[in-house]
Amino acid sequence: MGIRLSGSAHMPKLLVPLEGRPLISQVLRTASGTGLFSQAVIILGPYYEEVLDTIEGLVSRIEWQSDMEIVFVRNPRFETTNNVYSLYLAREYLEGNVLIHNSDVLVAPELFARLASKNDANTAWVLAERMSAIPQEETKLMIRSSNEVAEFGEEISSDAGEGRYVGVCSFATGATEVFRHEIESFYERRELGVFYTKAIKALTRRNMLRVTWTEGLPWLEVDTLEDLQLSASKIHEIVSRIHVEPGKVAQLRSVG
Repeated sequence: MGIRLSGSAHMPKLLVPLEGRPLISQVLRTASGTGLFSQAVIILGPYYEEVLDTIEGLVSRIEWQSDMEIVFVRNPRFETTNNVYSLYLAREYLEGNVLIHNSDVLVAPELFARLASKNDANTAWVLAERMSAIPQEETKLMIRSSNEVAEFGEEISSDAGEGRYVGVCSFATGATEVFRHEIESFYERRELGVFYTKAIKALTRRNMLRVTWTEGLPWLEVDTLEDLQLSASKIHEIVSRIHVEPGKVAQLRSVG
């Protein structure tokens, strides 16, 4: 689901080095460190072989250890579709408690664990940063009560939005079913060029979407080389918080 880093002709975002490890490795280490995940599903379009080889290399060198199974799903139509179709291809994994993490984002482990531990069966949670005058292209949200999301999407005006979506969300069982149904509905209508955030909107109509705020904890979106250069201290702060206990060597599986 990642694209190339702006300003770099050859570097997929997933493989951007952060404190000596690829971004994807830091995300997997964060997930493993929570102790809450048995499986990680990585959906790839371009750079499939490149990322797969990198993860296999990390596991073979035991640069991080985990009890998680890592599943790779390939979207061969990445040039003409968007991530709603990528999630459709991985729909069999959209059951039970699920956390979705954008490929170009790294968040503090405390935020990751906070989302992953939500267990209200009929609720989904989005991670968001409070801000005003939000850029129009961002996915924004409006709040109905202390944490209930009334509106969610890019179409919310910059002035009306109360925060922007960071790119990480979690679903408990009932909310996962609704989200999966929406993903399947987009496929049936052949609306394959949209972002998965469009499917999340259905949860607001059912009063099933909540927000958890970053509350000053660090997070990072990697879009450009300049992002990396300007965020060195933030990257160090996030990575220094990641702690992974030794476990079994991760098991890898490729689908499609």
